[in-house]
Amino acid sequence: MSSRRSGGHGNPHGLHYVSLDHMWDDLVVGLRQVFSTEDMEKKRYIELYTHVYNYCTSVSQNNSSRQGPSSSTSSASRASSSKRLNNSNGTQLVGLELYKKLKAYMQDHLKTIKENGKLLVGEDILSYYTKQWCEFRFSAKVLNGICAYLNRHWVKRECDEGRKGIFEIYILALSIWRNDLFEPLHKQVTDAVLKMVEKERNGETINTHLISGVLRSYVEIGVGASGDDEIHRVRSNVADSSTAVGGSPSLAVPARSDSAVDRRSGGVSLSATTIGPESNPDYQMMLLVYHNKFEIPFLESTKRYYTTESMEFLAQNPVTEYMKKAEARLMEEEKRVQTYLDESTHKSLTETCEFVLIERHLEQFQSEFQVLLNGEKNEDLGRMYKLVSRINEGPTELRNLLEKHIYGQGDCTIRQCAETAVNDPNLYVKTILEVHRKYEELVRTSFENDAGFVTALDKACNRFINKNQVTIEAKSSSKSPELLARYCDSLLRSSKVSEDSELEVLLKEVMTVFRYIEDKDVFQTFYSKFLARRLVNHSSASDDAEAQMISRLKQSCGFEYTSKLQRMFQDVGVSKDLNDQFRAYIVTQETPLDIDFTIQVLSAGSWPFAQSTTFGLPLELEKSFNAFQHFYTRQHCGRVINWLYHMSRAEVHSNCFKLRYTFQASTFQMAILLQYNGEPSHSVQHLADNTKLKMDILTQVLSHLMRSKLLLCEDVTDASELKPEHVLNLNLNYKSKKTSCKHKQACENGAASRTRKHAQAYRR
Repeated sequence: MSSRRSGGHGNPHGLHYVSLDHMWDDLVVGLRQVFSTEDMEKKRYIELYTHVYNYCTSVSQNNSSRQGPSSSTSSASRASSSKRLNNSNGTQLVGLELYKKLKAYMQDHLKTIKENGKLLVGEDILSYYTKQWCEFRFSAKVLNGICAYLNRHWVKRECDEGRKGIFEIYILALSIWRNDLFEPLHKQVTDAVLKMVEKERNGETINTHLISGVLRSYVEIGVGASGDDEIHRVRSNVADSSTAVGGSPSLAVPARSDSAVDRRSGGVSLSATTIGPESNPDYQMMLLVYHNKFEIPFLESTKRYYTTESMEFLAQNPVTEYMKKAEARLMEEEKRVQTYLDESTHKSLTETCEFVLIERHLEQFQSEFQVLLNGEKNEDLGRMYKLVSRINEGPTELRNLLEKHIYGQGDCTIRQCAETAVNDPNLYVKTILEVHRKYEELVRTSFENDAGFVTALDKACNRFINKNQVTIEAKSSSKSPELLARYCDSLLRSSKVSEDSELEVLLKEVMTVFRYIEDKDVFQTFYSKFLARRLVNHSSASDDAEAQMISRLKQSCGFEYTSKLQRMFQDVGVSKDLNDQFRAYIVTQETPLDIDFTIQVLSAGSWPFAQSTTFGLPLELEKSFNAFQHFYTRQHCGRVINWLYHMSRAEVHSNCFKLRYTFQASTFQMAILLQYNGEPSHSVQHLADNTKLKMDILTQVLSHLMRSKLLLCEDVTDASELKPEHVLNLNLNYKSKKTSCKHKQACENGAASRTRKHAQAYRR
């Protein structure tokens, strides 16, 4: 091998010209070795690299040796180029003739490969194409390493100066493969791939590695497929051999990525890096060949296949079975993308399959949806939702159907128990909760709490809760809030609320129904009345339960909605302190009361109590009454106390019967019973005069005392028939199984009736 250094007056840098013809014969031998299955020793690789290096750094005979293939280069460009003939160390760079010969060699090499593959079809063409591609690609990488110096200097300079048609050797090899071999054979290769995919869809086992190899080649040969200008922007990420400072190549040689040819030399570790989306910012430009030559026909083939299959399957099977089939097909296509298709195909393939398998059959899905609802096929409903939700606006009609179904079921369920539920708050609320619980679970499990389906549930519940057979029979749209308030009243009186875990569940259920009540002000009216009675009568099962209920109402409707309810609780606490102070005051007065007297002072604007009717206080209470009046006016000058006799209660102990009884009575009942301390008989008119009660109120009070057999009338048995002259006698033979008897119901029923009328007037 000749030396590169020599003297001479015409060569001031000491370089002499190395003829391409002088080294080409040996380089051709090396190229045959590179593009064949022969192994290559490290020494031989370095010799080939040195040939290219020596040629590129030799003295150029003329400027044409460094020009690109374009003959239209302007004189200005040539003048500009001539100023840059020398690199940093003064070496002239040449390479055009070598570049042309390498290109011609690879074109000739591919002619034979193309001719041998023309008549192959099916799996044969795929095996042949894949094998040849892997060998050619590897050989191109080896050649790219041998020509590393040419790439880094001559090719780079040509590209930087805007020369067209000049590429790095590896990219040049891909371009030649695409133009000289791929273009003539791509139709039969693509057809073979599509037939193998169809076989796999039909359940046959195929060699997916063949398809994967072919499609990877479609992607990689796309470098520069959109035009030469794009190629100059694209740089292949390959393992190039590098040159040391002294001009000798490195010892790294690209290794073969397939097992067809094993090129390992001298124990040297070989490596190569492939082009991919992560390493190449212009990866999308590379997909043009893949998209045009494979993806488009693949999607068309997919559309035809699934159109035929779906129509035939639906003609012979129910929709529920078809949904399972469609679900399985979509999963298969997902796996297909992961196995051998390029990631870029995922979106378009999914959209194609969803259109053919789902969108085209939406009407059949919608018709089947109602059948599945009626049959409570929750698993199939969930499967349908997952399929239909893939389509834009697909679930809209299903949501409408669900809303209609829930409303129908709720309305029908309440209609069946309306006759009883109109007077049974517990049955009414539990019926509503049963319907809501059932479909809330359906929305959660089958429809994944989709916001649209949650809204459908809410709309349906809102409709059948506020207008149903119960409200129609009651001829009042405020019946639902009234029954809910009554349910809360019975619940908060019950001992069940003592358990914290159960309390949380029960209050949550109440708020579930409350959320759908439209007339929340009507509910507040009834609830405040019932709360006031519980607080005044000390009938709440748990103060904590009451506080939690108010807290939940506050979270739902705001502070103003519950402000009066909270002030009621404050008044109860203040009254306890006030009673303690009153007892201490009585002790200082040294005039003890004859009875146990307890009061509750309530803020006039917070409690939903009407003014009491006219009432004459019994003599037995006057001392306690006057004592508290004096005590309170001393502490709070200017305040006026309005006594709510109808909300007061008393315990009356009997001494006239064979057994000693304790009667829990209203204030009005107590006043009537105390009249019999003097005489065992009184006329109705006499009782009215002594108690100052209006006749209609007095009749209500006497009605309960007569039904309990405490008072007897010889003339009539029904209190509604009483006249002022009728005489009522104390029943001295009164007997009861209980020694403690309640006699307050008549007054409470009257208060409840007034509450209902007040709520209806409020609504109007």
